Amino acid sequence: MTDKYNNMDEVFEKIFGVKPTKRGMGLEQLTGAVLKIINEARDVTHDVMKAGLYSTDTYQIDILVDGNNESIFVEAKDYRERNIKTGRSDAQKLAGALNNLNIDKGLLVSSTGLSLIHISEPTRRSWIS
Repeated sequence: MTDKYNNMDEVFEKIFGVKPTKRGMGLEQLTGAVLKIINEARDVTHDVMKAGLYSTDTYQIDILVDGNNESIFVEAKDYRERNIKTGRSDAQKLAGALNNLNIDKGLLVSSTGLSLIHISEPTRRSWIS
């Protein structure tokens, strides 16, 4: 079904009859809906801003899943128009953000697939103040 669409915003519009207000939001909203169905007992929130623990950075989180004593940072990438796969730099940015936030896990969602060989869960580092 999605092969005839240029991006996931068009797929979202086809399903819901409303165009997303921001580019890339279609994949984020679709992913959030699926995650809420799978994780019914958890809070699933779209477009969350969170301050870093060890820096002055503020992170925009596409989808935050909270509950059962864990949090999941979900990053959704829709690179269909550019016809490229989600790459290592996107995974590294997510891993770096996890080290600076009080979030347990990260999930990278892509509409075009991943060009990564292997991603392992980042280890928490002890930070010296």
